Amino acid sequence: MNQFGGYVGVGLWQDQFVDGLVLPAVFLLFFFFALQYWWHVPFFLQMLREIFSVKERGNLFEDSENENRGVHVFLLFQMLFLCSLFVFFIAREKGVTVYLSGKEQLLLLALFFLVLVVYYLVKKLFYLTFAYTFYSEERYRFWKRGYDAAIAVWGIFLYLPVFLFLAKADLFATSFLFLISFISIRIVIIYKTIRIFYMKNGNLFYISLYLCAQEIIPLFLLCKGVNEMCYFIEMNI
Repeated sequence: MNQFGGYVGVGLWQDQFVDGLVLPAVFLLFFFFALQYWWHVPFFLQMLREIFSVKERGNLFEDSENENRGVHVFLLFQMLFLCSLFVFFIAREKGVTVYLSGKEQLLLLALFFLVLVVYYLVKKLFYLTFAYTFYSEERYRFWKRGYDAAIAVWGIFLYLPVFLFLAKADLFATSFLFLISFISIRIVIIYKTIRIFYMKNGNLFYISLYLCAQEIIPLFLLCKGVNEMCYFIEMNI
């Protein structure tokens, strides 16, 4: 018996209950992703090329994205769900869910998902406001194509750390894999944003302002908010 006393057995059973629901849900999501990929192979290949494109030109990906709007929505949902699932697993490893019932754990997972949805929408609103204020709609649409492609590809990669968590793999290795993938995709997004919006200006002040106002501060507030939410749950449940 450890610091959680007689509640350990209950906590482990609730974890197994949640895993019994999450595992088939993840496999079902992966199955639908496989179908989407099979049906829209050219769209996915063009999406990969779009990630590293920095030349503003007519692009078939935008037309393909409009034609396959359902695929784009699915990829966005996939990214948000897998990311919220990873955050939930981290919180559980830290002992946040020890005294939560199975239903309460699922509600916590839904809350993480909602927080990430709000964060994503607010970030997109910041980008949209900035682009329409200082640049043009065409420049924003060009940037958005690369941003959506990068986020979608990262969401596909998230299956790996999530499956590792479900397989009870090493926590440090799984977390390190997630962190490396997140940093990599943010570097790609930041590089494309600077190339599209700031490179011609060549102003270090505007670049620094962008990094602080649109990348560092929102991410810091997100992490701080999630951490405070987990602390509140630990102290009050």
